[in-house]
Amino acid sequence: MKKILFLLVLFTTAWVCAGALELSDFVLRYRPYGIAATQNCANGDYYYQKSADGSKIFKIAYKNEADESVVFDSEDLRGCTITDWDGYEVSADESKILLHTATKMVYRYSFTADYYVYDTKSQRITKLTEAGGEEIATLCPDNRKVAFVKDNNVYVKWLASGEVRAITTDGKKNKVINGVPDWVYQEEFGILNSLRWSADGSTLAFIRFDESEVPMYSMELYEGACKPNEAYALYPGRFDFKYPVAGEKNSVVSVLAWNEASGELRKMALPIGDEHYVPHIDFAPQGERLMVSTLNRTQNDLRIYSVNPLTGDATVEIAKSEALLPKKDQIPGEKLNVGDLIKIYIADVKETEKGPKVMLSRVNTGLVKRMFEQEVPEIYDGSVEIRSISREAGSRTKIAVSSKDPNVDPIGACIGPKGSRVNAIISMLGGEKIDIVKYSDDPREYIGASLSPAEIVSVEIVSEEDRTCRVTVPENQLSLAIGNKGQNARLAARLTGWKIDIKPHYGNYQPMIQL
Repeated sequence: MKKILFLLVLFTTAWVCAGALELSDFVLRYRPYGIAATQNCANGDYYYQKSADGSKIFKIAYKNEADESVVFDSEDLRGCTITDWDGYEVSADESKILLHTATKMVYRYSFTADYYVYDTKSQRITKLTEAGGEEIATLCPDNRKVAFVKDNNVYVKWLASGEVRAITTDGKKNKVINGVPDWVYQEEFGILNSLRWSADGSTLAFIRFDESEVPMYSMELYEGACKPNEAYALYPGRFDFKYPVAGEKNSVVSVLAWNEASGELRKMALPIGDEHYVPHIDFAPQGERLMVSTLNRTQNDLRIYSVNPLTGDATVEIAKSEALLPKKDQIPGEKLNVGDLIKIYIADVKETEKGPKVMLSRVNTGLVKRMFEQEVPEIYDGSVEIRSISREAGSRTKIAVSSKDPNVDPIGACIGPKGSRVNAIISMLGGEKIDIVKYSDDPREYIGASLSPAEIVSVEIVSEEDRTCRVTVPENQLSLAIGNKGQNARLAARLTGWKIDIKPHYGNYQPMIQL
């Protein structure tokens, strides 16, 4: 006890000697500060961090902070004397850095700023617009464009040509906000930017907020208590803005998508009413699907929609029900983590005491069918038809297709330019191999094609009634026709519905033509 009392006396003496603390010390001097702005690196092994004076951006390894390099230094700039930057965004390939300065607060979190684009190769920096004062400038994944908001309207700038195009023109203060979330979304959902580029940079999606019917709200602000703002420089000041208290009208929201190729701005066909929020939108990593979540005002009904931004059509992915993906319906060997975006197939819906339970599957052949319908326009419009699918999930799938149009090659349509369509599906299935074969009404041709990639000498129909056949293959093709542990023959039998007996052929042969 004596030791404790002695320490207290020493501590009190030191405090008094240091001088009395004033209220201003707690408000202005002794306050928590976070580390300078950080951003995750695309490869996940490093992160970027701005220097305390805002003049540099470092690249630092997560595992070893000594592994550090400088990706941006104000001293290297050509034709620019700015050395203190407020924020930044580094492109995935580090070829471009979007910087901003001269920040002016709009609400508590949103702000306008003067944005600049820095090219790391040429070390040249250019101002986004001559006038400055943009909001939420966002780099396109292909680094060719920058989207931004000014005066409540969305704009896109092409960096090579310098062209700036207005995507919306209806933005107006206290009426319509495009791209930048309103006060409610910033405060309740922490959303500061709704601009979203598709992975290939061809489409820009964003949320439109119509706050015309939202009542004004007045808040007293005191100088020194908040970040400096001319609107409340007097003591006390008053800040007026659109904000609905309990029971009053919210902003009416809608989701819009602009396509670069067509130049069209399209409203997505979503069942959003006056009592709905749209807390999140984002593009799926593969393909061009836009995922949109909606939430009712009482926040007990969350729905997720998959939207085609080119047509505006939306389908509900998850609604107010329990969804279960059992282990047996997961792809063997696949590891799923929280936050992973995956394709699933609704195999069944069961009624339970707690409401409907949705049974999901990643192994059902219906998943592959739906993926091809989404990726192949010719299947979606009906000119190419999927006739049969056999699958051993995680390993191999066989799919038989036919064409209703003699000018359309069904296999080529499914493969896509340079394999882009089928490779997108393979990627979403974790590398599962896919054989695409041409369907034929002639069982001989169909069975021969189903054993692809093996060459076939002949197909003999043993019994049409029992649907049995005998297939002859070259001796050196026997193992390929049967496949690893009989997989190729097994999948071919399921695909065609025929029992297949495979025999070797010795000597010279003429391969059977597979259509």
